[in-house]
Amino acid sequence: MASIDTISWLSMSSIIFLPFLWLLIWLLRLAFFRKAVVYLGELHDTDHPYCEARGGWTSAKRATELTYPGSCKGEARMLESASVVIHVDKKGQGNGGEPIGRVDCLQNNPEHHEVFPQGSEEFLYQVPSGGERTWRDLWMGARNPIPGGMWVKETGLLFRKQRGGSQISLCARSAAAALLYNEEQAAQEEEPIIPARGLADLLMLSVLIYLACYPWLLAASLDPHVLYAVYVGILLILHVAVTVLESVQRDRVRRWLEMLNRNTGLHKWNAAIVVIGAFYSLLCVSSGNFSSLPFVLVTLIAVLINWCHATSALWKIKPRIQP
Repeated sequence: MASIDTISWLSMSSIIFLPFLWLLIWLLRLAFFRKAVVYLGELHDTDHPYCEARGGWTSAKRATELTYPGSCKGEARMLESASVVIHVDKKGQGNGGEPIGRVDCLQNNPEHHEVFPQGSEEFLYQVPSGGERTWRDLWMGARNPIPGGMWVKETGLLFRKQRGGSQISLCARSAAAALLYNEEQAAQEEEPIIPARGLADLLMLSVLIYLACYPWLLAASLDPHVLYAVYVGILLILHVAVTVLESVQRDRVRRWLEMLNRNTGLHKWNAAIVVIGAFYSLLCVSSGNFSSLPFVLVTLIAVLINWCHATSALWKIKPRIQP
């Protein structure tokens, strides 16, 4: 009996201690670990992290590590002239990469810094040196909007200022790194993100056609293996049709498929479809209802492949052209 009481006490202690330990770790990271993250979107919207900077004291003259989209790495290196040069290592060589621009202090306005593209003496943006501390981070972090539809969150500020003397803060370094990288990527991007060349790009469209035809296929009392063959046939016919159309109107076909396949803001819906589809597939197998199984498996596989294959990036909105 005593051993059972001991086990019960240990279980209850673990249930109480683990959330407390998680809370303690979160507070320590928020208070002492220096990090600045740039997010795409409105202030306080943390759904789309874009660039991350990790570093020690802002007065240190060592390089600050940067992380870009797609696990691309970079560095923000401090110079003797109170400038910080932003480097990007696109090839993964581990040497810090090529410079893409710099951020300089403003002597007449210490609250902002100027961002210059590589090889230019005309500043591209002005970024804040720090941000506003609020209850959202228990006054141990700061947040500030920056140009380009982004905002930056800096943490680890319990006993530290966001900038020291003429040194450039972690907030300004990460903001400059994100803006310069985004500017360079926008200049290179000419093609749509998703090319219409593979069968994976046609899965969602073929599933929609298959589901529209499914009631008539069931009414025909076809065997399950025939139902699978019908879907494969639809997919192959669609692939031939898109290949022909792509040779005539290449850009239009690609843009329509990109719009159809895009997963922006659909992560929760995709997860719900996968969970419900997996559960319903088990029910079909356990109950022997194999006539409904093709409908479920085709949808489940298409959503999973599309979720891994298609982009989830934010939509790029062009400014309105005034008449």
